[in-house]
Amino acid sequence: LCAGLSALAFSELQNQVEFGALAAATLALAWLVDVVLTPALTSRLRIVTLWDVLTLDLGHDPRHSSPIFRGMSLRQARVVALMTRVRNFEPGHLLLRQGETGDQIYALINGEVEVLVTAGGRRVSLGILTRGDVAGEVALFGGRLQTDVRTRSSVRALEFTERDLDEHLLRRYPRIGARFYRNLSDVIAQRLTPLDHEQRMRLMRLVCSFAWADRVVQPEERDFIARLILRLELDPDERRQVEAWLEKPPPVERFESERVPHEHRVLFVESVAALLLADGDLAPEELEVFRPLIS
Repeated sequence: LCAGLSALAFSELQNQVEFGALAAATLALAWLVDVVLTPALTSRLRIVTLWDVLTLDLGHDPRHSSPIFRGMSLRQARVVALMTRVRNFEPGHLLLRQGETGDQIYALINGEVEVLVTAGGRRVSLGILTRGDVAGEVALFGGRLQTDVRTRSSVRALEFTERDLDEHLLRRYPRIGARFYRNLSDVIAQRLTPLDHEQRMRLMRLVCSFAWADRVVQPEERDFIARLILRLELDPDERRQVEAWLEKPPPVERFESERVPHEHRVLFVESVAALLLADGDLAPEELEVFRPLIS
């Protein structure tokens, strides 16, 4: 381009000579600056991206700071994190309200939130969630929230919506979405409180029934039930009964929620939700059976 403009210097018209010479000189100078001066000026300049901002909260490697990124490559964790929003909340803020239809899921980065339930006119605390814990996962199923979730301190959290996970993550990156769902299942499975024999077996019967909802028990669902057996510390007789339910569906039994204490009812719902997420896929048959439980 510079050579073409320089050819105007041989024109008989003085204005074309001057235009050609100036344009060629300008282009040559710009090229020289781009090749020599710009790299020298930017050699120590750090360009900050959205991912860099997130790593200030998640740490250099998010896979070590939050269980929802466990088992992912750094690229996969980046894909998930960049589909979220970082939200800040003041102490006392009500993140989720019992009885309402949820749409947001929160993965805590910093701070503490308390899980509360209203039962018999009393407010009962079910526990404290901290860094790495997840709240609002029932939103994945279009159900009503089983608890209130209120901040106890200043909180920073990653916010996911059902649309983020369904339209953006699962459709564009199905393998990453399946891994995210399995991690979410493991997070939910951590929230187990002591149950007596009757409640343990009622829970396992319910979970096994849902494992058969799509007419086949997936290997990932079997693995989840095995982990649940360990966490509930089932005795040998109880284990044999659960293994029998995995080979043959347990007889259909209507789930009578009034026979279960409310704090355990929340655990039952979360355990079934974790089972359905274990294989990284939400089958329509599973959702159809699950929704009455959270309505």
